[in-house]
Amino acid sequence: MASQNPSQNHHIRTLITIMMVFGFLTIPLTNVVNADEASWSTNAPNISDIEVEFELADNMTQLNVTDRTMFEIPANHTVTAANLTLSSYWNPVAYQNTSFEGNQSSDWNGTFSNVEFDSNNDAIGLQKVNTTNLLNDFEQVSMVPDDGWLASGKDGYVWTIVSNNTTLTTNSTQNLPDSGYQNSSFLSTTGTGDLNSDMESCIISPLIEVPRFINGYTLSFYHWLALDPTDGVNLSYLNENNSWTNLPLFNNQNSGASNPQWQYVNISLDNLFSQTILTTNLKFCLLTSDVAVPRGGWFIDHLELYNHGDEGGAWFHGNFSGDYLPYAASEFIIPANLTNFPYLDELEINLNWDIQGYLHDYLEVEFSFDNGSSWNIISGNYGIPGLGIWHNGNLFYSESNGWAPVYLPIIHNFSNSGGLNLTLFKFTVYTNAGINYGGPSSSGWEGIAIDQLVFHHNRGSSNAQKLLFKNFTNTPNTAIGSSDGWLQSIFPANNQWQWTSTMGVSAQHHILHSFDEFDLLPLGWSVASAIVISGSMVRYPTTHFMVLNFGHQDRMVSALH
Repeated sequence: MASQNPSQNHHIRTLITIMMVFGFLTIPLTNVVNADEASWSTNAPNISDIEVEFELADNMTQLNVTDRTMFEIPANHTVTAANLTLSSYWNPVAYQNTSFEGNQSSDWNGTFSNVEFDSNNDAIGLQKVNTTNLLNDFEQVSMVPDDGWLASGKDGYVWTIVSNNTTLTTNSTQNLPDSGYQNSSFLSTTGTGDLNSDMESCIISPLIEVPRFINGYTLSFYHWLALDPTDGVNLSYLNENNSWTNLPLFNNQNSGASNPQWQYVNISLDNLFSQTILTTNLKFCLLTSDVAVPRGGWFIDHLELYNHGDEGGAWFHGNFSGDYLPYAASEFIIPANLTNFPYLDELEINLNWDIQGYLHDYLEVEFSFDNGSSWNIISGNYGIPGLGIWHNGNLFYSESNGWAPVYLPIIHNFSNSGGLNLTLFKFTVYTNAGINYGGPSSSGWEGIAIDQLVFHHNRGSSNAQKLLFKNFTNTPNTAIGSSDGWLQSIFPANNQWQWTSTMGVSAQHHILHSFDEFDLLPLGWSVASAIVISGSMVRYPTTHFMVLNFGHQDRMVSALH
């Protein structure tokens, strides 16, 4: 839950209590609303009261907190009304031989401004600052960006999606677009019409996965400015320290001057991200000055992230055009010489899968320190993906939806065992005769791919070390004993391990936000996926967050659909 509240007295610590009251209706699963239904058939409404306290440090002027567990909407429920109350509570201070009480011989005869009485003990205290807001009555909806674009700032509600061939009305003298780049919909700040003076609004992109190998990484988009020259716009990204860092939107100058046409912006991202950062976000912000004139707004379209990357190359077990084979027990073995990395304690494997998972179809990883005489499993009791793999805050089960690193601990002293040049790693895929695909249905390639094997020592510490062991960019020699690895199988005909140049974690990376899709929600609301859990036969619910913008505060609550 994010909020901003000015502090009334900066020298006094305060507790901010936030009470959110939601009324929601229970809707049966079988009750699907369509145009022919006169009304919904609902159960009795439930009322939910939540109270949360946040403590402010000394001299704080605002509170900005995210709480994703504060409120959840159960599946197939609907919010019909919501209210929020803010109260400041003053902390007690040590007794200083001064007090005011109703039973003193000389009653307090000053004014009672900004104070209140406790009827239980006749105590006098500073008056609490209470604010009550109606968040939304859900009577009107607008087109807002989908896929997790989150509006923020005191005027975050201005962001909307404008359809192609739409004539925007304005009281300014500025020209506004009626279609996006290449005749498409576009992102706009015209949710409530013209912008006015002293407005502040931002919109934050969905989570962006930073490529593991950055080469030719660029951000590009088109935008149209219809602002006053005294206004400013800004673009920033979230760095590895969780701080917003400006990007050179206007050759290092933020300008609000009008540009009545679609302008192309291209920014290099090659040298921005360290090896430790896995994800980032982009943030577009505008700030209008105190000049009292209407502004047409800011318009953005065709935002694209592209990374040329490295040559492709990965090992893949499965089928590129349909179900993978049943009854597989397919082994891929790679030798390793640990003479230069004897302190190995963790193996990183980058994986991309579309496989049934659990105890049905899975990948098992083992190592041997005695040239294959004995093997040690390091992939857990259920293999990979097993009961699911966490990556970037999401739990992936039968589909990874891209490459995800998996870290497997290795508890063994290779130096003392004499296995430095006798180490083997074995990757075995097991499949059964049931469902031989991942996700709800068979589509495209089905199976599991591995790439970029990395050795780690003390990962996450100040003395961490790592070594890229295998990158699989070159066509391998798979003869028995080859340093590139070899194949063997209990059922050789079902061994679908194959090297491919069409896959790879370092291959080209491309993300496009065309703003042609939207959600119908109240202005200032956004929906963002936070946890994705998918099964081969069942799609589990997805947790979303809704951002509520009102007044000078931003509120975030979670909704389980």
